[in-house]
Order: sequence, then structure tokens, then C-alpha cells
Amino acid sequence: MCGYSISKDILENLTKDFVLVDDSPNKEYLEKQLFNLTSLVFSYRRQSENIKNSPIERARARDHEQNCIGLISGIKFAISFLDHQSVNLLEYSTEENKSIISGEG
Repeated sequence: MCGYSISKDILENLTKDFVLVDDSPNKEYLEKQLFNLTSLVFSYRRQSENIKNSPIERARARDHEQNCIGLISGIKFAISFLDHQSVNLLEYSTEENKSIISGEG
């Protein structure tokens, strides 16, 4: 479970101020995909909160919403990871997580 929190911390730090730089390859395509996925998140959220839908439809909409959020995070992480190739990712983790890695916690 410790590894999960470290990975989550690194992911949040890498994608915190996410912006596609102008010279990013396929910038327009990636921006469009992120926009489409964000639109789907809001659409699925509305479906999951609509009490007129059956419980199965609402649950399915919540699952799709989480899948879209995961795809968005994955895209942002992949791009941020490429942008930070020369950076030691452990610098992005908190002091608490660093002590767990070093065995002091």
C-alpha cells in the first residue's frame, strides 16, 4: 500500500500544473482527446446522478466516468513523464514517502 501512495504523490506532482507546450508532438490531437474525455466525464456524471436511470445504468455511468478520469490521468502522466525524463522522480515525493523508501519509517 505504501507504493501506491508514493506513485499517487508523484502523479499528482507531475500533473499538478499540466500544460502542453507549443512544440509538443501531436499537440492539437492530444488537446482534443483531453477535451473529449473531459466532456465524457461530465456526461457520465450527469447520467450517474439522474435518478430516472436504473441503478445498473447509474453504476455503469460511474464506471465509465472513472475510466475516463483514469485515461486523462494516464495521458497527462505519460506526457509529463516524457517532459521530465532527466528528473529524479523521488524528488517529487513527500518527506514521509522518502522515509518509507529509505527504510527509516
